[in-house]
Amino acid sequence: MFRKALLALAFLAVARYYLWAVQATGDKFAWDQDSGGYYNYLARGLVSGHSYLPIEPAPQILAAANPWDPAISGEYKMHDMAFYKGRYYLYHGVGPAVLLFAPWRLVTGHDMPERFAAFLLCSGGLLVSCLTLLRIFELEGMRPGPAGMAAIPLALGLCQSVPFLLNRAMVYETAIAGGYFCVSAAYYFSARGLRAGRPTAWLACAGLMFGWAVACRPHLGLAGAAAILGLIAYRRRIFCQDVLAIALPFAAAGLAVALYNYSRFDDPFEFGIKYLFSGLNQNRIRLSVTNLIPGAYFFLACAPDFSAVFPWVHMVLRHPPDGFPPGYVIEPATGALYLAPFIPGALWLGRRCGTARLLVAVVTAGALGVLAFHLATGWTTQRYEVDFLPALVLSAVANIGIRIGQQRGPRKAAMIACASILVVFGIVVNLALGITGPYDDMLRNRPPNWVRLAGWFSFDSQHRPMHNPRIDVSFTARFSPQDDGASEPLLTVGRNAYRYFLTAEHSAKRVRIASYSEGSKVEAEVAGAGPRAFSVRLEPETGDASVTIDGVPVLTHRIKTWVAAPSQISVGINSVEPGRSAERFSGLIEQVRVAVEPNR
Repeated sequence: MFRKALLALAFLAVARYYLWAVQATGDKFAWDQDSGGYYNYLARGLVSGHSYLPIEPAPQILAAANPWDPAISGEYKMHDMAFYKGRYYLYHGVGPAVLLFAPWRLVTGHDMPERFAAFLLCSGGLLVSCLTLLRIFELEGMRPGPAGMAAIPLALGLCQSVPFLLNRAMVYETAIAGGYFCVSAAYYFSARGLRAGRPTAWLACAGLMFGWAVACRPHLGLAGAAAILGLIAYRRRIFCQDVLAIALPFAAAGLAVALYNYSRFDDPFEFGIKYLFSGLNQNRIRLSVTNLIPGAYFFLACAPDFSAVFPWVHMVLRHPPDGFPPGYVIEPATGALYLAPFIPGALWLGRRCGTARLLVAVVTAGALGVLAFHLATGWTTQRYEVDFLPALVLSAVANIGIRIGQQRGPRKAAMIACASILVVFGIVVNLALGITGPYDDMLRNRPPNWVRLAGWFSFDSQHRPMHNPRIDVSFTARFSPQDDGASEPLLTVGRNAYRYFLTAEHSAKRVRIASYSEGSKVEAEVAGAGPRAFSVRLEPETGDASVTIDGVPVLTHRIKTWVAAPSQISVGINSVEPGRSAERFSGLIEQVRVAVEPNR
């Protein structure tokens, strides 16, 4: 009983973190009103008995011979919606709408917040994953101790990119969360069906959930296919009707998705990608072997950027030396080996292939199939890792746990210590990326809250971020001759959201001093020859950055908000861009003085 209580408490702690994560950026749940969430539009359409969205297209789109023409202004288009025969459709899977949004709409008459839906789906996915792992251990005759039971939700819930996913839970993330839940539930039902007294019902539920994963994310059908093939390979110990029990619901769900597609696009295999209003190269799926190597690097091995300032880990947009394959779509990403450095354990099956090992092998094969699909598409984005990484983490934890259970004495203690270190590393990286998210929205929307959180985990004043500190910087810059248009850094304050920087942009025999912050810019021209004594002040009382050169005020820039630790103030160096080498002032910087005071 005590072991189960620890498991439940650890699960509730992770679920509570998920709930915090979907609201940390400042978006609250609106329960009694309609919203503009894409899944809410789809739910309204489904409740009204049709598959198109209740949105009237702009007249300019309806009148266009080619509505997808990039020359047509984006203000007339609904971004990332499919447009076909005068109607808008959602290309994201219908699964979450049927599971949550439409029933909620029918019962309450209002929309379910997409963020809350993502929280429910991810929490449900974690719960059934924990139950699946316990079932695997049961089939192996194992009984984890109290520490092991408490560690299960932490490893499965915080080492697989869901924290990042929940930072900005919109339509994209909701579809991915739906797929995560459905596949995880399918694995749980499969685990219950193996060696059960009456496995047919369990396996039928597994087939249905694998099929419903296709309704969320079509390529997740590869996980269902791997499960069916695994059962067929196991046919000597399982009845043919049990194979059919999982295959028939899976096929029925796939048929339902095909009919849904046909009702929308007159093609059972068209999900709407071809008709998207989207960016360049984003309305196609073109599998290519040339995408495999860069995809494997970005999805598995791309290192994040580490720093001494909270939250210590940042995603990186790196560029391969030979460039990207044609049409490659890339967003910043951190490789799965940094999120869960123990996932090679998913391949650590051992020689004896019992029922539990079969299940682990099926989970691993499904995850690798989904990963291979992503590698070949030429699309890399961090949120896609949730399609395959939770399953790899489940397999790895199962295999490592089984191996540890077979050991005794110092060898067992050493394996536990190594596994614990890897899990803790993965948790730290995932939680850090969960705070920054794709766009640093928590810092951008709630800087005081972000700084307060940073203060709890910053034990060195030099690396402790501050909100609107008083900053006084002085230095002398001796400019060297530069080509027209050349730009070089003078001062950099902070990183990512709410950073401030001052640059020198060369033109003829003059230098343009440019002050930047959050999309705003103020400029002033000065003579370039000779040394120039700079004084730059950021005043919290006024929210201004003022620049004085040789005792003469040259510009004042209203920036309102800046966030930086003292160690993030650099003179003559701009090294705040993740994945890029530092840019340095080409001339001589001397007599540097930096003073920083907290904003009282």
